[in-house]
Amino acid sequence: MDFRIIEEENKQPAQCPKCLKQLPDLYHAVRKYQICSSIVVDPIAGFRDTTVAKLKTDFADVFAPGLRKCTMAKATLLLKPNSQPIFERKRPVPYATVAALDNEVDRILFLMNSL
Repeated sequence: MDFRIIEEENKQPAQCPKCLKQLPDLYHAVRKYQICSSIVVDPIAGFRDTTVAKLKTDFADVFAPGLRKCTMAKATLLLKPNSQPIFERKRPVPYATVAALDNEVDRILFLMNSL
C-alpha cells in the first residue's frame, strides 16, 4: 500500500487552541509559518505500477533505449524564390564545457550514422 503526504496551507490545524484565536496578531503569525500535513493512502499507486509495466511490455519497441529512423513522415523544405543561404557563425561555448560538448556531438553523429 502506498502513501502520500498532502500539505495544505489554508487548512485549520487541529491542535490550534481557542485561546490562540483570541490573540489575532499571534494567531496570524503562527498561521503564516504553519503548514498542516495529512498522510493518506494512495489507492491508485498499485494500479499505476501495473499499468506502466503492461504498457512497457506491450510497446517495448517504443520504450527501447536509443533512436530509431522515422519512416512514416516526409519532410519538405519550402524556400522563397531568389533566397540565398546565409552563413551563421557558431555560438561560443565556455571552455569548461568544450569536452562534454564534443562527446555529445560525437555520440549524436554515431547514432545518426548507425541508422
